[in-house]
Amino acid sequence: MEDKIEFLGSLSGEEMKQAFLDANVFVLPSTIENSPNSLGEAMLLGVPCVAADVGGVTTMMRHRLEGEVYPSTAPYMLAFYVENIFAQGEAAEAVGAAARAHAGVTHDPEKNLADLLEIYERLAKNSAEG
Repeated sequence: MEDKIEFLGSLSGEEMKQAFLDANVFVLPSTIENSPNSLGEAMLLGVPCVAADVGGVTTMMRHRLEGEVYPSTAPYMLAFYVENIFAQGEAAEAVGAAARAHAGVTHDPEKNLADLLEIYERLAKNSAEG
């Protein structure tokens, strides 16, 4: 395994970004997640992603459209999708580009702030009325 996978240890923010950009695939094999920042970061950088179907993963990335999602109880599917990304070549780059476009919309800080402020305003109004 040592000749196939490189463990990088602790990285600065810029080193982490470069590691994402140098990667052929991002893997999120978690069994528990909510809204994994690492998945959003990989998507924003256009890295092809494979992630376990846990927590909020499928609200961030749609299977076959922006990446590959597999059942967390089926690690053999993780291996299948990683191999598939390497076999796809340029098609995997297109999925990474789709992930970048999707994440650019769903992780837009200005839009997310506006949505959050709207929710708080509605809650405050409902509380005052009621």
